[in-house]
Amino acid sequence: MPKTPHTKGPDETLSLLADPYRFISRQCQRLGANAFESRFLLKKTNCLKGAKAAEIFYDTTRFEREGAMPVAIQKTLLGQGGVQGLDG
Repeated sequence: MPKTPHTKGPDETLSLLADPYRFISRQCQRLGANAFESRFLLKKTNCLKGAKAAEIFYDTTRFEREGAMPVAIQKTLLGQGGVQGLDG
């Protein structure tokens, strides 16, 4: 199995914050891969893009949305009962 490529910096938090909507796509393009490892807030993170990534992300046996977001954030940013916190 090929080794997953890495971003070049020791932490990419500022790069992600500077371009949050395109960061993953641009890094994938630069690295020539649909997945890569990076660090955000010094924590190792795997980033994915593409149809296979979407299949993984929406697989309810792998991810649970209900209860994942703190209530304070739901109340201030998204509203309680929004689709972001629903499973199924």
